[in-house]
Amino acid sequence: METSGYMEELTLKRRMRDEKSNEERMKIRKEIVSLYVRQAEHFKLSDRPDFKVARQILEKAIGLQADHPLANYRLGYIHYRDGRYASAVNHFNIALDGTTTDSLSEVQMTLAHMFSVNCGIHIAREALFEIEGMEDMFELIDDEESEKIKRYRAELLVQEGEMFDRLYYRKIRNGQETIINETEFHDYLPAPRELVLKSSEEGRYALIHLEMPVELNMTFFNLLFLLSTRSQSTHQSLQTQLTELNGEGISNDNLRQSISRLKKKMTSFDTLFNTISTTDKEGSRINAFELSKEWTVTILCRADDFLKSEI
Repeated sequence: METSGYMEELTLKRRMRDEKSNEERMKIRKEIVSLYVRQAEHFKLSDRPDFKVARQILEKAIGLQADHPLANYRLGYIHYRDGRYASAVNHFNIALDGTTTDSLSEVQMTLAHMFSVNCGIHIAREALFEIEGMEDMFELIDDEESEKIKRYRAELLVQEGEMFDRLYYRKIRNGQETIINETEFHDYLPAPRELVLKSSEEGRYALIHLEMPVELNMTFFNLLFLLSTRSQSTHQSLQTQLTELNGEGISNDNLRQSISRLKKKMTSFDTLFNTISTTDKEGSRINAFELSKEWTVTILCRADDFLKSEI
């Protein structure tokens, strides 16, 4: 793949060099940027991922188009993964802004917001540790400056780094998000006709009223997440979105096997999700899943733990 990509890059660069029309040159430039994004994804998702090379290729893409949403999103994730949180937030913000012609997918926008929250948590935690390490120096400062520090110290929203683990639990229902505390998170019980998807350091689970919790692997959890938060899901859309969430390619056979196994694990699956008939872009009839109108879905997660195997 690397060789064919290299030859394609050379061909596009030669075309752009020889092209006289500025409009056509811009089109070719966009093709090169798209090629770089695909190449970077190959290095990131190969059997032996090379994030360093992926980062270098994405930087080349952004060098050609600084506001490219997907290139910034991918690069933001690599910075996030490597602990460069301030740089990650910058790229996520650019990605979320989009352009007049390009924008992130719905899944990518959701994850970009989540990653940005996580970055903020890490940055704030590091700052708090710095403050705690400097407090012995406050006694050496004159009274006026010391009083100023104490006054602003009292205005900090969080006083200890460990408090983040208790503050950043979320409850998401019908697209609305609220913050809940640790006790509410652990004690939450599903109501009748409510599916609860719960993700934490203890694992991923599906909870249904009066049924035993069902432990889920990452693919099953992400699959239920997509089925529960999309108005309709075809096999093609699930395959694309599951690939984004899992960070690795999901074939059509893999998807069908996962759905079959999930149905065996969850006896309520066919009650939760209806199979309906719809049409694709060509007008052909295809099947799709949709959440039954009798059911509601609640997602419980913590910013640090939700969808840990991100794109």
